[in-house]
Amino acid sequence: MTKPVTRKPAATAKAPAKTAIPAVEPVVRQPQDAADSEADTPELRKKALVELVAEKADVKKKVARDVVEVVLAEIGAALSRGESLNLPPLGKAKINRQKEQGNAEVIVLRLRRGGKSSGDTAETDLAEPND
Repeated sequence: MTKPVTRKPAATAKAPAKTAIPAVEPVVRQPQDAADSEADTPELRKKALVELVAEKADVKKKVARDVVEVVLAEIGAALSRGESLNLPPLGKAKINRQKEQGNAEVIVLRLRRGGKSSGDTAETDLAEPND
């Protein structure tokens, strides 16, 4: 009878020592949904605008409402005609894209709000730092 041949395992190279890698939590970015971002953004409605204008101009709400409606209608008409706007405390608005979509007109514009203009009275309404 012959002895079974037993083989020694081949010499294996030592595995390098494992270095500890700190655990990092993955950053998950949620896509910005237009509906979600709009829901979180405060919105100025016409009624609130009329109240602000009436208070600031010290006029009755009916007068302020009539003026605000005319101003908004004229701004809307100018944008529909493709005109840029240059309305100093609001800023400069330039139309990027304009198209008809169903019964609505979609206008994408860029609004640039710059520094204080010479006609801006907000600076003069503030009290001096020593007051």
